[in-house]
Amino acid sequence: MLFYTCKAQKLKQISETLKDILAECWFVFDSTSIVMRNVDPEKVVSVHLYLRPPSDQYRCTSEFTFPFYIQTLYRIFRGVRLGDMATIQDIPNGGGAILISIHTEKGVLKNEIRMKPLQSQGLYFLTPPIKYDVDITFESCQLYNILRDLSSLSRKVVLQIDGRYVSLIAEDDYGTISTHRQDFDILNYQFKNTYLSKYLEKFSKPGLGESITLRVCQGVPLTALYNLEHGSLTMSISPSE
Repeated sequence: MLFYTCKAQKLKQISETLKDILAECWFVFDSTSIVMRNVDPEKVVSVHLYLRPPSDQYRCTSEFTFPFYIQTLYRIFRGVRLGDMATIQDIPNGGGAILISIHTEKGVLKNEIRMKPLQSQGLYFLTPPIKYDVDITFESCQLYNILRDLSSLSRKVVLQIDGRYVSLIAEDDYGTISTHRQDFDILNYQFKNTYLSKYLEKFSKPGLGESITLRVCQGVPLTALYNLEHGSLTMSISPSE
């Protein structure tokens, strides 16, 4: 048996953040947590969602895996309003389908959606633990605006750390360079790598969290992290040539 209830706005924000990054997703519900891990179609980024809801919001008596298109989830939740609640349940003898119910804050049923699972095989990931060298936290709206401006100049962005200064840099084909530099006085680090800006821009879109943390370590993908109310959402992106 699966039962999960939460603010519908949270599922809307998660799906809106991921809809232009991922295609198919596999949600795995177990006795204590909800996990989603997948890579983008170009295999440049990997995304990991981890939620551990309180027991009054979540029950799952046996592991349940549900594959779906993230765009479908976004279309379901894009019209929800603040205060709306969502409930997700499995359907007994439903061939793996789930029922999503959306209620107003006062408990009035607005919509019921039956979703069938995709006929896809889940992916398995080996994720060795990483000890990051530095964490750099931005306001998510600030980082989004920076990346939006830089991506208008180039499809790639350079992340450079020079001592205490963190720079995000874009250069077009004609040598025009745009640089955002910020002083983080707690840093003392050297780093430089290039990334596709579209993924970082889409992931930092305001709404999911007030802040976003970039986690940096030499020789491993860059990781962007949101701390959520009952878990986290991370995206790791490999350097671009």
